[in-house]
Amino acid sequence: MLTSIISCILEIVTSIFTIQTKRKGRTLPLGTHTSVLQTELMGIMLGARIIAEREIGNKSIRILTDSKSALLALDSCMVRSGLVWECRQTLKYVTQRNSVELCWIKGHSGNEGNERADEMAKRAARMPF
Repeated sequence: MLTSIISCILEIVTSIFTIQTKRKGRTLPLGTHTSVLQTELMGIMLGARIIAEREIGNKSIRILTDSKSALLALDSCMVRSGLVWECRQTLKYVTQRNSVELCWIKGHSGNEGNERADEMAKRAARMPF
């Protein structure tokens, strides 16, 4: 059984990133030239950084994303992106003290956390960069 679950639910709207950690949300505009993959990777990486900054240890952590492409990029043998490399390094650091599992969830399927992240992303899309 998981001793602790930190869910990072990601949703993208016009290159805006939103991450939900437990019930608290952070919204960060990334600009208009950011790809969906980049924003999803930033979300995963920020989730891992939050875990590292809070010095969470000896926990089972599940990071949820609705981006199959981000999971495939992180699982690839060849890393061609600095962002993928940085995300992997951050996850590697977190896994030194925790058990970390990256999981795919279906987007827009009624998942409460994912729906909330979608609402926050829509609000963030109206924020100035």
